[in-house]
Amino acid sequence: MTKVNKPVTRETHVTVLDRGKEREVCVTIGRTTITLRLKGTQQSQTIAVDRLYNDLQSTAAFGAE
Repeated sequence: MTKVNKPVTRETHVTVLDRGKEREVCVTIGRTTITLRLKGTQQSQTIAVDRLYNDLQSTAAFGAE
């Protein structure tokens, strides 16, 4: 698998309704973070990869009980 040495941004096929307009979701994968942004906007949401993984593990463990 290839490691990320510099941020890589890709436009997804997923669209989200934002202020009455369908916008594509753009994803930027950095060395330690993942950032989601709607195309044509400047607002973004960033989360650390380790936190995302730990949160998903916690959710899966909670749902298994």
